[in-house]
Amino acid sequence: MHTLSLVASSFCTSTSGLLEFFRKTFYAHQYGSMDEVDEKVGDIVEQLREYGFLKEEEMKATKTGKRVSELYIDPESANMMLEQLRNAEEKDTKAVSYLFMLSRTTEMRKPRVKNKEWSEIEQALMDAEEYLLEDVPKEWNTDYDRFIECMKNALLMQGWISELDEEKLMSKYDIAPGGIRAKTRDADWLLYGAQELARMKDIEGDVEKDIEKLRLRLQHGIKEDLLNLVSYDRIGRARARKLYDHGIRDQEDIREVSFEKLKKLIGKKTGKKLKKQVGEENIFDRENITDYFE
Repeated sequence: MHTLSLVASSFCTSTSGLLEFFRKTFYAHQYGSMDEVDEKVGDIVEQLREYGFLKEEEMKATKTGKRVSELYIDPESANMMLEQLRNAEEKDTKAVSYLFMLSRTTEMRKPRVKNKEWSEIEQALMDAEEYLLEDVPKEWNTDYDRFIECMKNALLMQGWISELDEEKLMSKYDIAPGGIRAKTRDADWLLYGAQELARMKDIEGDVEKDIEKLRLRLQHGIKEDLLNLVSYDRIGRARARKLYDHGIRDQEDIREVSFEKLKKLIGKKTGKKLKKQVGEENIFDRENITDYFE
């Protein structure tokens, strides 16, 4: 990440300049051998070129590499997401496809898997495998345990967008207060980065649209059927579900429903606000006008 940043910002414009910078760092002082530091930096430069983030013939970032640096995403995470987004072009994807992809990044902290949880999460990984954007390693592979951790993280986020109770999620997945919100903020940042990468690389299909839907679902903690309702001011997770379950599901429904019913469901002030947003602020009977402006 630091190597890409130095090149993308034009702070270092040559191999010699890059090596000179790293030789002066505390990292190099601790490492001891300057030859090994030079070799390590050289390997990283080659890796960034393989990812397509640095140009082949000069010490300059590509457009994609510059954007990755601006987004402050680990180049390994960005490359992994690009590979999986390309796979998503021709796969039947679900929310778990992208939630698992996010969980595989270095930025996303994974919860520890307890022994008593192992079989349940392993079964969930098997059930989700056909929708994942990479192959699941065999049980004896050293990466398998990491995949189980990523699956637990994906299940936590899946629970949130399935409208499960926040307290129950915190208890089930041993998450501290505020932990779900922190995780969804990180997920939103990474999904925005994924959108940018998909746009720059002309990823086809519904990938960008699916990611945008998932971003909104994570922000509000909702199922897909509530996306229309949460676009209105003051309508969040709980109010949207209450409206939807009472048959108020789109703009036309909001216009047609009586203010009295709306008031009972979401309160007078919010009901007024919602009616106003669909252009229905002056529809009430004369006998109710005093109550409306109370």
